[in-house]
Amino acid sequence: MKFRTRISLTFVDVTLLLVSFSLAVMLNPFLGVEYFSEFDPSLTIFILIWLITTSLSKKLDFRRFKNLSSLNMNIVVVNLIIGLVSLLLMFAFRSPQYFLFIVYGTLFGTTILELILASFYFSLIHAKTIHNGFAYNRNPSSMMTSYSPVQEEKPVIIEEKESHSENKIDHTLIDEVGQRMYQFIDSHIDLSNGSHIVFSTTTQFNIDRLPDRHYSNLVNLKRINDIRHINKFFEAVNAKIPKNGIFIGCAETKEQRKQRILRKYSPGINIVYYILDFIVKRIFPKFYLTKNLYFFLTRGKNRVISRAEVLGRLYSCGFEISEEKFLNGHFYFVARKEKNPT
Repeated sequence: MKFRTRISLTFVDVTLLLVSFSLAVMLNPFLGVEYFSEFDPSLTIFILIWLITTSLSKKLDFRRFKNLSSLNMNIVVVNLIIGLVSLLLMFAFRSPQYFLFIVYGTLFGTTILELILASFYFSLIHAKTIHNGFAYNRNPSSMMTSYSPVQEEKPVIIEEKESHSENKIDHTLIDEVGQRMYQFIDSHIDLSNGSHIVFSTTTQFNIDRLPDRHYSNLVNLKRINDIRHINKFFEAVNAKIPKNGIFIGCAETKEQRKQRILRKYSPGINIVYYILDFIVKRIFPKFYLTKNLYFFLTRGKNRVISRAEVLGRLYSCGFEISEEKFLNGHFYFVARKEKNPT
């Protein structure tokens, strides 16, 4: 991210913080407008905590995120870290009780405003302009409008039956997944015939569109963490392949996710981030009051899942596990259809 853009976003974020702080003060029954007439050093400390945590976590680097749900989750988790640090400091310095209301009122208000800002940002970069009957994406980083054709998003499909160029398909698949993963797939599926299909999708709709029993083997390159209804997805795959047909897929297990988070963030920050990530991703979905908030923020994507849960879901959907492999930070499985889902 450019320095000027970073400064601009920081200024906007601090403005949102001060607006939320002002609203929290005015809504506090123990304070009033007269609170603003006196300088409170705690406000300066709070802003410093906010800026330092935001900078270390790169919360405002919107371009790091490929989808809105990942950005929203990052905003919520980072702000929860700020809230936890502020709470510890308030207990350490025995801050008055009314300040707890101000801090968490400010956190709540700023989080809502940041989520709105994030939604606006993604709406802007994905906005389309009609030009000569075609839709084009507008580039928000330039004052001039640059046009590039927008095509409907489709699953990545590599179908041997529709092409006679084996080398072309091999190279396409290697470019997509890498040499080691290609060899892993090739060791279980004969890529030289037309009885298989390789695609990259998270929606059951793309499975349902396949002809029944037309393919003996199916490979999905998308991790199942991003699938909203995993069991229904597995059941749809089961219905499309014959008995003893092969289904290859992958997931990021909770252990791999933990390692990724601990490597991604600075020491200290990574531990706090992981604890809050565990609360949001593993605890929120279990309770009725927080379940809807969880799915609103994540849209069912990037969920935490264990290896045992992956295997259990496959077994319940009529598959037997032929092989498991940890590769490139993911858990890959080879499942053979044994029966219809239970």
